[in-house]
Amino acid sequence: GDNCTINIIELKDGYPYNDILDVQLPKYVEWVLDYIAPLYYDKNVIINRFIIAKKITKKKKLEDFINNCNQRLEQNINNIHIKSVKYIGYDINNNDISFEKLN
Repeated sequence: GDNCTINIIELKDGYPYNDILDVQLPKYVEWVLDYIAPLYYDKNVIINRFIIAKKITKKKKLEDFINNCNQRLEQNINNIHIKSVKYIGYDINNNDISFEKLN
């Protein structure tokens, strides 16, 4: 096809924090831009950014983190399309785990 999709997933065993948005995800994107994307110069490169972490239960903290995620806007650089950050929260109840897309 004409697309190459790369999913960057930051998986945490606890609650998410802003350093993931400010430091970790940008480093991963930079690495992909430097080493992977150039191999696909003839295709559309789509970079999806995900955080999978424990669901924030305090409403204000959840809203603040989602707002911070949503401020990481999509970017287009030539054939490269960096998508907005998606936060998927999980909750563990007994031995069951549930996932919820939060933004």
